[in-house]
Amino acid sequence: MLMLVLGCGEHLQAQSFTRDGYEEQVIRFRPTQGDLPKADYDHGAFVLGEVRARVGNDPKKFDVVDYFNTLSAFLTLKLDQASIVTAFEEFKDSPGSCEYLTSPIIFQGAKYNVIRASIDAGIAACGEQAAPAPVVLQQGVDVDLLMCLVDIEERDSRHRNAAEVDWTQQTPLDLRNQQIIDSLYSVHQRYIGRTLAGDDHAEVMWTVVQHSNPGMMERYLPIIHKAVIDGELPEAPLTMLIDRLYGLKYGYQVFGSQGPGLRLADEERRAAVKAEFGIK
Repeated sequence: MLMLVLGCGEHLQAQSFTRDGYEEQVIRFRPTQGDLPKADYDHGAFVLGEVRARVGNDPKKFDVVDYFNTLSAFLTLKLDQASIVTAFEEFKDSPGSCEYLTSPIIFQGAKYNVIRASIDAGIAACGEQAAPAPVVLQQGVDVDLLMCLVDIEERDSRHRNAAEVDWTQQTPLDLRNQQIIDSLYSVHQRYIGRTLAGDDHAEVMWTVVQHSNPGMMERYLPIIHKAVIDGELPEAPLTMLIDRLYGLKYGYQVFGSQGPGLRLADEERRAAVKAEFGIK
């Protein structure tokens, strides 16, 4: 079971989170791993560390970003239901929360299902607002990175999901996304995958590369390959990127992900590519 470590050897059960003095409790909270997968524990502890750093351990400096970040961490750490509900209520009552609640993407992840009724009630209370959540490209602040990825996802699909893609409108959005991905990579020097973005947004960076051009695909292919090796990204996106790039450069695909309209490489070439990327 997760415990609250409040310093000087004092421990409280996770359900001890209350709205009275909530911010002080968050600042003093140090989770233990227990039965959690290490990736979940590391991510949740990292997010809470970023909250403490952002507010400078001052409970009076919490804003909507910190309340949302804390809620996300509590869900990842699988704290008890009462603590998660308390975190949501604190977030919901903070100025600016409706910008998050009315986003079509932010609360769609499966991890939010444990408070889905509370989320729906919060959305209803917000009315018809539809402004996007604020996005700040700030290194090391996890929620800012997540909000940036959400923004990228929205632009990527804005005109692409229509029956007929309006490329005059979608292409400028794709170019903007490519610039942001390059900027994010220059800051983090790594693929933005599961560790930094969580499972729900681990494929955003790949999606932008997949929808880019052969030059960008070639630049990011080794980065995405390493992300797969490191467990930051599933293998399927890598095979799709290889097929798309090889289709554009050589006129054939290796794994068949691009459909029957693009010919398959011969067996010898397919075996060589699979061996090169360690794909069975």
